[in-house]
Amino acid sequence: MTCAERRDDLLLYAAGVLGEDERHELRSHLDSGCPICAGALAEAEVVLNEIPRALDPVAPSPEVRRRLLERAEASPRALHVPPEAETSGRVLAGPSAWFRPALAAALAAAATFFLVVLPMRGRLEALIERQDVRIAELERAGAAAQAVVDRQSAELEQLRAEVAVARRVGRVQSRPETLVVGLRGTEVEPGAGARIFWDRDAGRWYLFVSGMQPPAPGTTHQLWFITASQQKVSAGTFTVDGNGDGSHEVEVPQGIGAIAMAAITDEPAGGSAQPTGQIRVAGLLRDST
Repeated sequence: MTCAERRDDLLLYAAGVLGEDERHELRSHLDSGCPICAGALAEAEVVLNEIPRALDPVAPSPEVRRRLLERAEASPRALHVPPEAETSGRVLAGPSAWFRPALAAALAAAATFFLVVLPMRGRLEALIERQDVRIAELERAGAAAQAVVDRQSAELEQLRAEVAVARRVGRVQSRPETLVVGLRGTEVEPGAGARIFWDRDAGRWYLFVSGMQPPAPGTTHQLWFITASQQKVSAGTFTVDGNGDGSHEVEVPQGIGAIAMAAITDEPAGGSAQPTGQIRVAGLLRDST
């Protein structure tokens, strides 16, 4: 008999259900020092020790417990196993022909479960955990990339709007009816400046700002028409980029009268009906006809 053929017998041997003759033959082979069978026996003993721990304990019902106790009291000898039979391995010395292969197959399946399935399940769980971490990292990277794309898209739209304004200004600035108004920064923001191109035929102002500090959180920049009678009419709000540059286009209200001055103030977000903040940039309109 080869060592491979003895593998099932080793499981039965470790379980204590191998027949006396087979047990004696296998014991003699183990005593000869075969390393293959010794290792297989060690594996079988580990499996048998782990099987009870893998089973969930089930408490018998009161009726089953009562019947077992009655049977034990009625037939005490039926439960007695002679010590010499237990030590000699003859507790189940006469298993039927079909029982031994079935038991060996069950023990082999248990060995596969404990020696292959459980370690593989641990490796799969570790792999899934690593993949979950990687997925989370990719999701964070995707969110960051999307934020960059959104920011760049907003900047692109702003640039397109500024280019469109610049092209319209380029078409009107050479006309004699176009008035160019220069605005200077006040002591609040001395480094700022602006220029307004007033297309009087179309009744529109094109504002270009440079060197302005971005508005404080919760505030915005607001442009004002200031008439000769000191009436202050909102010309809308606008923003500047990180370099302090910005543009704004607004229609001059009809019937506003002579406009004597333009000014930019900082106002609460959304703008104000009348100026409430400091004047940051201002300029006189030399020709308001």
